[in-house]
Amino acid sequence: MQTAEGVAVLVEEAAAATRYLCAGAHLDEEFARKVVEEIEDEHHRAYAPTFGINIMLVHQHARQALQRVADRDTGLVVCLLVSLALQPALTLVMWVLMVFISGPPAGLDPRPARLRHPVSGQQGGGQVRVVVGAVVRLLIALAAMAIVAEFAPILPWPLVWIHGLVPDLIIGYPLLVLIPWIITWQERSSAWHIVSKRLTSRGFATGYPNGVPEGPITDGNITVYSGYSPFIGSGVELDSWSTTTRLNATRDLVGDIPPQREPWTVPVTAGELVEGLVAQLSELGQETTDSADGIAGLTVTEKLFVDGTVVRQNAVRLSGLTKAVLPDENSTPEYWIPEEIVRRYRGYHRGPIRHCLRSQVAAWGADLVLSVFLQVTVSGGTLYLESTTFLLPPVKEAYRVADSVVDAPAPEVSYLPADRAGGDDSVLGAQSVAAGFLALVSSPVRLYRALRAPARRRKRNSELLQAIKSDLTFDYGARLSLRDLASGPNYRNYFQRVDVARISRQIHLRTLDFVATTLVERDIDVSELLERRTAVYNSGVLMTGGAMHGTIVAGQGNTVIEQVPTDERAKKKK
Repeated sequence: MQTAEGVAVLVEEAAAATRYLCAGAHLDEEFARKVVEEIEDEHHRAYAPTFGINIMLVHQHARQALQRVADRDTGLVVCLLVSLALQPALTLVMWVLMVFISGPPAGLDPRPARLRHPVSGQQGGGQVRVVVGAVVRLLIALAAMAIVAEFAPILPWPLVWIHGLVPDLIIGYPLLVLIPWIITWQERSSAWHIVSKRLTSRGFATGYPNGVPEGPITDGNITVYSGYSPFIGSGVELDSWSTTTRLNATRDLVGDIPPQREPWTVPVTAGELVEGLVAQLSELGQETTDSADGIAGLTVTEKLFVDGTVVRQNAVRLSGLTKAVLPDENSTPEYWIPEEIVRRYRGYHRGPIRHCLRSQVAAWGADLVLSVFLQVTVSGGTLYLESTTFLLPPVKEAYRVADSVVDAPAPEVSYLPADRAGGDDSVLGAQSVAAGFLALVSSPVRLYRALRAPARRRKRNSELLQAIKSDLTFDYGARLSLRDLASGPNYRNYFQRVDVARISRQIHLRTLDFVATTLVERDIDVSELLERRTAVYNSGVLMTGGAMHGTIVAGQGNTVIEQVPTDERAKKKK
């Protein structure tokens, strides 16, 4: 029996992934742009499954982050234009030099204890280094501006309005260095306040005392996909296996075969196996005293996967699937369709519409999402099983910075100083020097893109509507998964890897046990299935995509084959 505290922990774990993606929108400008483009530009295509993440809430934070960046860029462009009007030559030369003076971009975490040494990578003790680096950059900018101002008078009149070193520095240094620094400092302070106060575990719970509101459900019983892989949003492929079993009756090899036999019929159908597997795997997901080997949080769903280019084809339309998944051709496809339509496609093995039985577990606070997709097909007296396992890895470490912040009460709005938001004001100000130089250089392009975005979206929407009207193969499929985009490359804990291996094996073994038992009851030879079961029992999980690769081997005598990238092999040979 779960206590109130236990329920509270589960609610917090379910909201953690949403909170991390909201923080990512403030910490990673490119991710924020991807979120806004996916939500606002794809009015007619399906969204990839998000597995409980409220993408609308993430979109709100992404919008807020981009608006803050646009306000910063507006101020920087004003500084550039004023400086360009007064000192054209000095402004153009310094604009180019800023790229070399700025250095690598700094992260958004002003706490000295979290700073990393550029060589050793160790945390802590970097406050002095960051402040000294900022002072050096300010002095280099001053020296560069003085040199440019000294040689500027040799240029023709349209490029030089003001003559003299002192007037050039009095006008140019504040407009191109000091004011952009302060504007960037304010923008970064505002972003850090949101991350360190509103997006901590306590701050998020305070902002949503009744729990995170549910967003649109994009993970239903049908997925309209685009491109090669139908399992969009499920992460990287861990492993896959398949087995083929001839549905022949079991008979002794010794003795005579009866001269007359009954006409042979298929002893089991794909629908019967799928229905039984749903019951068996659902039972596995019930953690009760009667099911000691249960898997907490296991959900079993019958899903259809439909290629987005065939949704309006005649064959699909005549089957009734088009009307169910696309009631409005100018709108987004549906994510839930009647169950009888899904069951109708059990065992279907022709074309780009396929039925799969998905067993899914969200573990470690929805940080890991393990999905096992099973296709069951009976054709020509042969049973064909194919299982593919996908893992959605943990969210990037950089998006989790709020978890390391010591919670403390704070006002609703805070700009400066940063120490009110859990950081060191001098560090944040020092980091803003280099960030201000980079922002100043790119601000015209960023601001132009932001101002042009509404018109671009209207034009794109018009083009998509025209494509829908003139092309029956218009692709309604999902193309991008925001949760997948925010995923990191590695496990965060050794036991995450162990849990993934254990859960996937439990699902595979329960699947093979049920199928074998069903076939034995109908006098079918199951030797091939038993061999596959033995292989699954003794094998590890090998990730075939992404950066997380390795095996976990069970069983005596098994071996581990290390995967070595091609470039590393070449190094070893040398």
